[in-house]
Amino acid sequence: MTAAPQPRLQGLRERAVLLVILGFVLLLPPFLLVVDHRVEAFGAPLFYVYIFVVWGGLIGFNAVLARRLDNATRAAEAAEAAASLAGRAPSGTGRAGAGEAAGPGPDDDLPAGGGAR
Repeated sequence: MTAAPQPRLQGLRERAVLLVILGFVLLLPPFLLVVDHRVEAFGAPLFYVYIFVVWGGLIGFNAVLARRLDNATRAAEAAEAAASLAGRAPSGTGRAGAGEAAGPGPDDDLPAGGGAR
């Protein structure tokens, strides 16, 4: 179950890169020259409508993609944290190595001299 968020996260990152490339390509001069005519759409020149539709579309898709990427990142981090916690034994089970304390002792809060308070 811990491997499920990683492919989704990788796919969303690839989509983010593709969105940048798509935006770049749609705003290149060859595409702009196609719509650079004296035609009007919605009472404005088609060139300006195209620019603002592409721009607005890129912003909208980026907002959706950013939210999904954030959710996938949080899910991957939560899965990683759960996996690391599952690999750790609860304290007091005797997994301490030689020379290591199994946990805090009863005298750990005493001053360095070992005297009573």
